[in-house]
Amino acid sequence: MVVILMPMICGFLTEVLPFPASIKYVIDVCLIALIVLIGINLSKQKILFFKGSMLLFIGVIVFLILTFIVYITKYQSILYYAWGVRNNFRFYVAFFSFVLFFKTEDIDTFLKFFDIFFWLNSALCIIQFFVFDLRGDFLGGFFGIIRGCNGSLNIFMVMIVIKAILYYLNKKENLLYCVSKCSTALIIATLSELKFFFVEFIAILFIALLITEVSARKIYIFIFGIIGVMLGASILISLFPHFANFLSIEYILELTSTGGYAGSDQLNRLTTIPIISKEILTTSPLKWFGLGLGNCDTANFEFLKTPFYYDYIYLRYNWFSTSFLYLETGFLGLIFFFGFFIINAVKSFFIAKESAEDKVYCQMSLIASVICIMLGIYNASLRTEAGYLIYFMLAFSLIVKKKLVLNNE
Repeated sequence: MVVILMPMICGFLTEVLPFPASIKYVIDVCLIALIVLIGINLSKQKILFFKGSMLLFIGVIVFLILTFIVYITKYQSILYYAWGVRNNFRFYVAFFSFVLFFKTEDIDTFLKFFDIFFWLNSALCIIQFFVFDLRGDFLGGFFGIIRGCNGSLNIFMVMIVIKAILYYLNKKENLLYCVSKCSTALIIATLSELKFFFVEFIAILFIALLITEVSARKIYIFIFGIIGVMLGASILISLFPHFANFLSIEYILELTSTGGYAGSDQLNRLTTIPIISKEILTTSPLKWFGLGLGNCDTANFEFLKTPFYYDYIYLRYNWFSTSFLYLETGFLGLIFFFGFFIINAVKSFFIAKESAEDKVYCQMSLIASVICIMLGIYNASLRTEAGYLIYFMLAFSLIVKKKLVLNNE
């Protein structure tokens, strides 16, 4: 429970209240305990890793072994590697813990809590915007008030919108409640300048329409979705005129240009791999295996900041998950990283067909998997503590699969 709740309030505790920043490492302590519990449960064979999770589990283990083998050849400091393992594999520990220890009843309980927290956080965001003049990267509600906190806010609101739309389409919530949550999310995204949220919203809407049954509700939610995005975009442009073309073809072309994200000498989210391949990972072995997990990492602790970070921080490679992964683990790392989401999406699709009662949870996992692929390319928010939240949603379908298997024993 701490692994899910702490990312939601950690920013508020450390940036608004006088709690030390080290409080977030409580999650790490919990993860160590969970690793022990996973080992105990598997050794006692109290529960099986079913067909869906077994493939993902083996993939993660192979990925971990591969990073260790590569690191032996690229050795710099065992601390760098340990920090790299922590930053990249902690979410997998949380994911399999959710699958192992949670039930579908727990999912429903947390989703209800998320709704309550969403309304409280939205109210706080509005207060922060109009009273304290916090906006853009500094507007996060309970997720914090320092630059980048809106990335965590984005992940949480994506989860809220996924749940709202799918619950409505599956006749678990009425239109008014769905519209109120989606509208509020679009408003908060506008105030926090989360222009990518509008793209995510459109993706969530269309995928939800594709994977749910035909009904009149699809027409209603489609109409609302288009109107909501148009109104939200209009408000965003009126508040921040420099975003006037953020949904245009010209903006997409700008993203794919050779220029950097924030300067000509920096990486672009869609050109980071070819630029790194040309300037840093210049040989085939480097392109496939990278420079070694942790060897390009950074931290708040000086002794964990790598020489590579000091030499290449001007590239802003740490702004994107793809550049981090490619530099440290090469193409194989990218394959394992994005492959996890692809496999989970496919598994979620088929598990949904097995369970009419809990198919909505599987649909959530499927859409969350697609959004994770988008986020993996767009920024580095999946490397932050907020990543635990969406990995919880990713686990929904395998929790359902566990229930099906246990019921058939």
